[in-house]
Amino acid sequence: MRTTGIFKTAVAATALACTLAACGGTTESGGDGTGAVNPNGEFVIASITVPSGFDPHKELHGGERPFWFLVFDRLTQMNTQGEIEPMLATEWTVAEDGKEVTFTLRDDVTFNDGSAFDAETVKANFERAKSIEGSMVLPALETVDSVEVVSPTEVKFVLNTSNPELPAILAGPAGAMISPDAVKNKTDLSLDPGTAGSGPYKVAKFTPSEGVVFSQADDENWDEDAGQLKKLEFKFIPDERTLVSAVRAGEIDAGYISPFRGASIKEAEGIAKQGKYNLKTSPSGVLNATLLRTTRLDKDVRQAIIQAVDRKQIAEGLMQGTCSASDQVTREGFAGHIEDFEDPFPYDPAAAKDLLAKAGEKNLKIEIGYIAGRDEIPQVIKENLGEVGVTAELSPLSSVEVLSAWRAGDLDVWNYQATPDLSFKLSADQLLNTTGVDMKDQAVLSAVASTLDVVDDADRAEADAAAMQKVIDEAVVVPYCHFDAHWLVAKDVSGFDEAMLPYAQYMLDLRDVARTQ
Repeated sequence: MRTTGIFKTAVAATALACTLAACGGTTESGGDGTGAVNPNGEFVIASITVPSGFDPHKELHGGERPFWFLVFDRLTQMNTQGEIEPMLATEWTVAEDGKEVTFTLRDDVTFNDGSAFDAETVKANFERAKSIEGSMVLPALETVDSVEVVSPTEVKFVLNTSNPELPAILAGPAGAMISPDAVKNKTDLSLDPGTAGSGPYKVAKFTPSEGVVFSQADDENWDEDAGQLKKLEFKFIPDERTLVSAVRAGEIDAGYISPFRGASIKEAEGIAKQGKYNLKTSPSGVLNATLLRTTRLDKDVRQAIIQAVDRKQIAEGLMQGTCSASDQVTREGFAGHIEDFEDPFPYDPAAAKDLLAKAGEKNLKIEIGYIAGRDEIPQVIKENLGEVGVTAELSPLSSVEVLSAWRAGDLDVWNYQATPDLSFKLSADQLLNTTGVDMKDQAVLSAVASTLDVVDDADRAEADAAAMQKVIDEAVVVPYCHFDAHWLVAKDVSGFDEAMLPYAQYMLDLRDVARTQ
């Protein structure tokens, strides 16, 4: 079995582990819950997202994973160091040519509806994921031609090209396992997944736009450490002031602290010093950035925008040190990070003016979309662009509205976050597709695709970095800094450190969280 994922091989994963250790692993004020588990424990967590549904194969965005992770297990899983580990699969082997990956499966797993998990289940889920209307995992499974049952506990993925990232991909929605009865009966899992999962929890109540309540599954879970809460509730609290008020009132046991305002982190530190909460901080791969749409802005204009923006002012000034400054897309320790990186588009307003003149853009006007309430960075961008003769109109929208406007092609620029996926290729493709890069006959596309041909971990790290350099050279993103995850967590909560997954600052797998007494 070889460890894979969005981190560059075991060496880089070890380096990241050192980075975590340097900042206290997950840094905190005070200790974690270490007493005996409370069998009647309840846990309430404030969430900045709510799911559109619970069908993992129809996942609309990564923010839905903390919800369906509790219900549906995957073949593999990611740990806090970004390494891919066994889950429903105990090990895997890769054929010499990289075109077959054989997984050995657990033989002690039963779905909550009573049906057994076996190789036939994996095959049925693969066929469902590839054929169901509205499937969102087709890009993740594009290299998989078929799944063959070798024995009840052994299944072979047959690929049309080598893909060393497959075990990592199967730690997400593409590897989620739904009970064979639910697959056969074409059960609608959107609003109520019922007992179709093998996870430790089931949905007790789902109120769209408000929250989700989970209760323990009826039977003992195959994972003895999972499902130790009698009740687990997500409350949708997108407003920062409401969140802080709920924390101070003791109404929630954990809450995400947005890093967009340095003052928010300082306030959370103050709350932690009062003794009831720990402030837990952990690095993530999420990039604070501005995305540039290639179908509306040509390359000279995109490069001019990048060189006109004072990124140091944003990363070190506005963010007050709560975000790790970066001139490149990928954080150190993640696949695609470039050692000894030289920024091809450094801050240079004079160069920006020359590029705009070359492009014949004397009175360029652009629209910048962003989430309402996060005005500071767009305002700096507007001022910087004004200095080189570009007029920027700011469009504050809700998170749903700005995403819809961007997908519809109605915005030139989107000040948001670039979030890595579980594999380098998926992450790079997502960035290129999101920014509108023409994916036909592009050298950058070929470079990204070619990384799958490299099976050796060390060689693949170099190939990933080379491909990411080509992505950066497309001038599709203005990078500022990489976010850390910040959570206020009640002191009698255990298992939260292990719940924080590093590829997104909001990414949690709360299956092992418990309350202590």
